[in-house]
Amino acid sequence: MIDLWVTTLIALAVASDAFSVSLGIGTKSMTLSRVGKISLLVGFFHVAMPLLGLYLGDLLAGYLEELGEILGGGLLIFIGYRMISQYLAEEENEETIDFTKGTGLLIFSVSVSIDALTAGFTLGLAGAASLLTALIFGVVALVMTGFGLFLGQQLQSILRGKGELIGGILIIGIGLYFIVF
Repeated sequence: MIDLWVTTLIALAVASDAFSVSLGIGTKSMTLSRVGKISLLVGFFHVAMPLLGLYLGDLLAGYLEELGEILGGGLLIFIGYRMISQYLAEEENEETIDFTKGTGLLIFSVSVSIDALTAGFTLGLAGAASLLTALIFGVVALVMTGFGLFLGQQLQSILRGKGELIGGILIIGIGLYFIVF
């Protein structure tokens, strides 16, 4: 079995996109309670996805990793596009999708957890996928998401209202990186 330090390092790598995207999403004003709920949901998906990856690995074998990166990148591009649209719509007072609750939060949580699905598949092949591994993934993602949201809140005051636009551009860049590389 892979030791806990290696598992934790893998969890940090897998959760890094949750942190990055949370920076952008965190530029929206939100309560501490909302930050907690968002972090818990992302953490939940970082527990569920590796376990699901272990089971899907037998069915999808080699297609899973490439498909996961393309799907995750596409969802991030969608989130970034919607954030930019929301920024522009706020100037025109149009209705927007909120990625901090409801369906928007679900889309955000799943999109940043796709890598955990492929990691679960890979770790399963190495004999390291277990409930403990999935829990480590979830805790690391929860902490990194909360920290990213908190940091995004701090950046918002510096960016003075342009945070959602800049966050959207950042998230689109991350999504394109997932797809291209």
